[in-house]
Amino acid sequence: MPTMPEIAKPHLPAYNSRHAAYDLSKIRGKNLVKRIGKSRRYSTTADGVAKLAAYSTLRDHVIKPLLAGVIRRQGRPPKIIHPIDQH
Repeated sequence: MPTMPEIAKPHLPAYNSRHAAYDLSKIRGKNLVKRIGKSRRYSTTADGVAKLAAYSTLRDHVIKPLLAGVIRRQGRPPKIIHPIDQH
């Protein structure tokens, strides 16, 4: 019988070297990182750092709140509705 922590935590697929290689090829294609010489090391470009910072800020402050408003939760409605949710 599974334990409660095993039931409660979501199952996340393993992040292996194949996924890392795919992700690295994508960010290299977008010129967010560059290879250092002929080694397996990479460094971020100045433009790449700015783009990644802008993306993470947009994701945390714009995209996630917008998506949270679109999803309909089941169950009782909240007793107190925040002014931002009244539309």
